[in-house]
Amino acid sequence: GLPLWLTAAEKTVAAKGCEEKGSEAKTPAEGREGKPAVPLISLVGNAGTGKTLLLLDLAMELSRKRSVVFVHGGPLHEGHILIDRRLHKVRILSGTDPEDMQELFERMDFSDVSCFLIDEANRLPSHVLGGIFRLSDTLGIPCIFSYDPHSLLGQVPPMEDAEAVIAARETLRLE
Repeated sequence: GLPLWLTAAEKTVAAKGCEEKGSEAKTPAEGREGKPAVPLISLVGNAGTGKTLLLLDLAMELSRKRSVVFVHGGPLHEGHILIDRRLHKVRILSGTDPEDMQELFERMDFSDVSCFLIDEANRLPSHVLGGIFRLSDTLGIPCIFSYDPHSLLGQVPPMEDAEAVIAARETLRLE
């Protein structure tokens, strides 16, 4: 199941938003305050608070039923590659690798994708972040972004307004 430290409401929002996504493409409907109706959740916290672990737990749980796309805001590490190989319904991509992003934006089949999980989102180049927003809106695929607003890791390339760009579109923020 989902991690025990989440409240029942947080578990419901995180899992339900991704599980209930329809498979047909749709035009984004405007939700409250002019924000897209497609759920966009932000997990915000300092380093070491469990954001990445939570996203990986969600990926494992959600992939029991449908596919999940996990985008990491930097280069992939050995653990990412191992998970990508072992979990057949979880596709892990580097948001800074041109080949991975070409796969995401040009070749990927989204017919079974229930959710985009984006880790270290503040490190993503602005065109990648914008592309994920467009995919989410066009296909009706919910997103969960995680980031540390005080990260010492530099953005690649710099995107100083990533937090503001995500915050302007989020439907729920968990800190």
